Amino acid sequence: MSQKKMEAYKEAKKNRKETIAKEKRQKKAQKILWTVIPSVLALAALVAIAITVVNIVKANQPDYSAFTESALIIDDDSNMKGTTTAAAE
Repeated sequence: MSQKKMEAYKEAKKNRKETIAKEKRQKKAQKILWTVIPSVLALAALVAIAITVVNIVKANQPDYSAFTESALIIDDDSNMKGTTTAAAE
């Protein structure tokens, strides 16, 4: 081998541990990114769908603002509550 190739080989051999450790860190970071990014995107899609559903449900609910408190009271026309009770003797 030429002198240049020999020096490059020795340099690569000398830094092999650091190079392997760096490659492992890069692979681990890449694996984490390929797991986290799709998870975040899926979560964002679910949140968008949930917000859309909530807005649709709210839009389809009737408007009760026209009712007053007295309009919501049900009269006791059938006298089910009973106005008088027998006194205990």
